[in-house]
Amino acid sequence: MESANIELNHLLKEWLLPMVKKIMVLLIRLEPGYYKEGAFGIRIENILIVQPHGDGSFLGFKNVTMVPYERKLINTKLCTPKHIEHINAYHATVIN
Repeated sequence: MESANIELNHLLKEWLLPMVKKIMVLLIRLEPGYYKEGAFGIRIENILIVQPHGDGSFLGFKNVTMVPYERKLINTKLCTPKHIEHINAYHATVIN
């Protein structure tokens, strides 16, 4: 059993760890929500990858959690046309 541990340690040190260091990414959680005190709360939780954007001098986000929003819970009267466009584009990405 000791030789298996030695081989595994060698594999981790020589192959896996260097590979992980090269592909290290930063993940963040975006958790917008609404809470009515003493009544209820609702939250959307998305996991995002932080990555270079454009020419690389800025950072952007790529959505990892691709789950559609429940459209019945969206009050479109409170949305701008840009909000609706964003929601529709997000749903198109989720479906594809």
